[in-house]
Amino acid sequence: MTAPTPPSDALGLGPADPSGDNVNAYRIKSAVDLYSGWDFLQPPEQTILDLLIDRLRPMTMLDIGVGGGRTTTYFADRVSEYVGVDVSEEMIEACHQRFKELPANVSFAVADARDMSQFPDGRFDLVLFSYNGIDHVSHADRLRVLREIRRVSRPGASFVFSSHNILGLHRLFELRYQFAPGVRTTLQNIKRWYLLNYVHNPALRYSVAKRSNHAIVNDGGHDYGLRLYYVHPEEQLRQLQEHFRDVRVFSIADGQEIVGPEGLRAADELWLYYLCTAK
Repeated sequence: MTAPTPPSDALGLGPADPSGDNVNAYRIKSAVDLYSGWDFLQPPEQTILDLLIDRLRPMTMLDIGVGGGRTTTYFADRVSEYVGVDVSEEMIEACHQRFKELPANVSFAVADARDMSQFPDGRFDLVLFSYNGIDHVSHADRLRVLREIRRVSRPGASFVFSSHNILGLHRLFELRYQFAPGVRTTLQNIKRWYLLNYVHNPALRYSVAKRSNHAIVNDGGHDYGLRLYYVHPEEQLRQLQEHFRDVRVFSIADGQEIVGPEGLRAADELWLYYLCTAK
């Protein structure tokens, strides 16, 4: 899929570098305990696994933002070597405890996706950066992460990641989308809507953000403790063009592929998954 001309840039929408606070959120014991108990694939992850499964056995795999090992059991025994990394030392320690019985071809290490200099160029055949991990840094660092992922990937390697979709922000920021079956749920939604609009995003103008390339948004995650990068899908394709090709996009809802520019412009889910190939 090629990138159409993206919309205007979102300048001044939120803090320039949210990464410090975001990292701290994943060092808290309650967060580590939560993620360490997860063992599932999201629908697009299952779709992409099915697409790749016949090619996995000889691959060396890097699982960035591995967290508590949610994806480890689905990939570790299917590839020749599996390396899970996370910027949170506490998450990596949890993985060591959780997977201490796994074979020697499985390892975990602390690493920051912006600088993975412990790995040589062209080290991996498959890179996964799931659960919107790439969205936890600033715009400049996001581009740095993409360059670094390309560096550690061999030509032809597969890169899989998810990212928040700016076209889905209406689900959070427009009042009409907060009404749901049941008074209690509606009241909870309206309370969240109020907090997002008037308390936790003071620099964000939704009317501007929805027409923008990207914006930093507090979307309520981790008890309003995260500030995350939301990107227009067309802008995401543009960001990938320098280092990756053959980009495919998948729905978070049902795992189906989103086809063509019109399909991409109509995709208003809060997350999207991307599968592409290193140049």
